[in-house]
Amino acid sequence: MFFYNLTSTRIAVFLFVLAVSLVYMWLPLFVNFALLPSEYFLKLAFMTFFAIVSVLVGYSVPLFDSRFRPHAIRIRIPPNTVHFFVWFVFIFFLFITLYTAPAIPILSAISGADTDELSVQRGAFLKGREGAEVALIYVSTIFVSAFLPYSLARMFIDKHKYRYVFLLIFFGYSVSFLQKALFLNALLPLFYIASQRKKISFATAVILVVACAGVLYLVTLLAMGGTADSSAVTQSGGVSAPEFYSSKYLPSGAIDHLVWRIVAVPMFTAADTLVVLKQQFDDLPLLGATSTFFSALFSLDRVYLEKLVFEYEWGWNDTANSNAVFFTEGFANFGWLGVWLYSFFVGQTFRWFRKSEDDAFKALWLIYFLGLFTGGLIGTLLSNGYLLMFFANFFLSVRAKNTGENKLNSAY
Repeated sequence: MFFYNLTSTRIAVFLFVLAVSLVYMWLPLFVNFALLPSEYFLKLAFMTFFAIVSVLVGYSVPLFDSRFRPHAIRIRIPPNTVHFFVWFVFIFFLFITLYTAPAIPILSAISGADTDELSVQRGAFLKGREGAEVALIYVSTIFVSAFLPYSLARMFIDKHKYRYVFLLIFFGYSVSFLQKALFLNALLPLFYIASQRKKISFATAVILVVACAGVLYLVTLLAMGGTADSSAVTQSGGVSAPEFYSSKYLPSGAIDHLVWRIVAVPMFTAADTLVVLKQQFDDLPLLGATSTFFSALFSLDRVYLEKLVFEYEWGWNDTANSNAVFFTEGFANFGWLGVWLYSFFVGQTFRWFRKSEDDAFKALWLIYFLGLFTGGLIGTLLSNGYLLMFFANFFLSVRAKNTGENKLNSAY
């Protein structure tokens, strides 16, 4: 029952608020007063408090509940139609991507490529594409973040006979270019399904956590390439060192790197985003210019905020970005009003996850959680495909003909 309750969409928003408050409010307050004073840590903490209040307000307002009533009009789509479309397009995309890629990073890492070479290859694999090939990165993010996880979740709910084959394909692609945590997009929806079926024991959960940590460690080790020997790295001070909470920190190995990336990087990247907004834009609202879609729609000069933050932290890189928690994007574009609007909307979306009767859709909330936790709202909605998923959940019903909704516990 523990994991059934832990993964339930009934408490999802409260877990989200708790996680956001710990990393973006309490941690910067602690670091500011105990280790590394910064007015931007204090500003981030206050902004986080304002954001989580707005999230809870948004969650409590029943704006679109009518779309989730039993007799709401929806267009029925057979599950096999969804699976065919999703996997046909993805496998075609996979063939084109691997065929045109200058190199496959995981194979280069196994062959002994160094860190600099792997960094170039990882950027060139998708982000460095030019011309028509630029579309590949958008196809990848939409499918890997939303369409594939949804299809896999539906397959496991329906016990599709090829579900493990497609899971293996998804997992293989997710580690092929050493994107450290991408494989979680394949596993988190399945963890949700198993938990809601009450098939996850504490021992099983421990094994899964250890296995995921092992994959993260291995991918991190491979991404560090030939320079991963910790003896060749300057000794670092660990979590008690002030520099641990800044981009100046130099991890002493793969484990130290993972801890730093998980604990400190999201927090100080959000604070550094506020620094860049103040220093380069004097906190003036960018009015949507941080988004490719809205900058084109409203004829604004595109502001590559994530690249500017990365430049502030580590120097310019054509393919690298430093993404920050969703409400900093709201502040960048519309000031404090933007923080409220973005956060209110996020609260609404968590309400949709709770109200939905589509268990495959509900299984996506953990991925959505992580997307907003370390990234922008607009990118999560547009580039990651969640605007389409929300629209589909409002107006479509994925189920076989002459059957009711597929419920997780119906076959048990």
